[in-house]
Amino acid sequence: MTDLSILSASVLLTIAVILSLAGWGRLTGRALKIVVPWAQAPTLGMATVLPLGGLLACFEIAYPPSIYALLFVGLLASVGAALRHSGNNGFPRLSALSCVSAVMVIINLIFYHNPTAFNPQDDLLKYFNYPTILAETGTLAPGPFDSLGSETLGGMTILHSFTATILGSRSLLLFDSVIAYACCLAQIIWLTKRVGLGHWIRWGIVLLFGIADPMLVNISPMYTTSSLLLLSVSIPVIDPKYSASSWIAVALLSVIYAAMVVIKTSAALYVPFHFTALFIICLWPERKHQASLIQKAIRLISAIPISCFVASPWFLLYAVFNS
Repeated sequence: MTDLSILSASVLLTIAVILSLAGWGRLTGRALKIVVPWAQAPTLGMATVLPLGGLLACFEIAYPPSIYALLFVGLLASVGAALRHSGNNGFPRLSALSCVSAVMVIINLIFYHNPTAFNPQDDLLKYFNYPTILAETGTLAPGPFDSLGSETLGGMTILHSFTATILGSRSLLLFDSVIAYACCLAQIIWLTKRVGLGHWIRWGIVLLFGIADPMLVNISPMYTTSSLLLLSVSIPVIDPKYSASSWIAVALLSVIYAAMVVIKTSAALYVPFHFTALFIICLWPERKHQASLIQKAIRLISAIPISCFVASPWFLLYAVFNS
């Protein structure tokens, strides 16, 4: 393939994956009986497909056809959600800021989706072989000198497979540096508008995010985890009807927490800090109302076992191979 054809295929695949993830995010919203804004839907979709990918790996059927099926179902869900579109469901509208953001994504694709950007001392030993192992065996089996099960539980491999099964290993940078980058921008634009920031402040935040040096030294999921982090802090403003301590918010947080843990174990360090801050913020106003305090505390604490349940396919995967 020529450079131009690779670039064209990468653009089309980026759009397809984002739409597919958005479809999974909207499906999750329907299951919880809430309307997930399109800006948040792809990131929620990331978190949703990870336990599904873990189940496929557990049953040793995570071959390329299974990955294609995940993509196809997400695309169908996205099309269905678009057809059911109504004026108040957060469907993105074209604006100057969104157009500039699209240009920033394309620039990122041109400069960072590049085989020369790989780090042979890190990527070739870790990130490169996992999608290949998954495609050939349908699962991930940790070795005695492997980082699987310690530095990562393998969740990022499922996301990498969305591009690697179609464009090969040269596309491993595509997910984090382009797709997840676009998800971050979409959330920043939506969140800054939702909280009522001024026009020029919103432009400044988006441009600062765009010009910041990401210092990409390997295929580590920097933008992927950042996108999940943004989703976790935006949950209280997705729908004013639901507080940060509602069961809906707890369910969403559980899915996000589980995703961060299975993508990269170092990202799991964010979870206790966010949970503690949320716990204090939600319970402090109820400190004089014991009944309400206990009720909210129980709901928030339940996020811990629910997160473990959502991540359990990946835990079981290593339990099976280590038994």
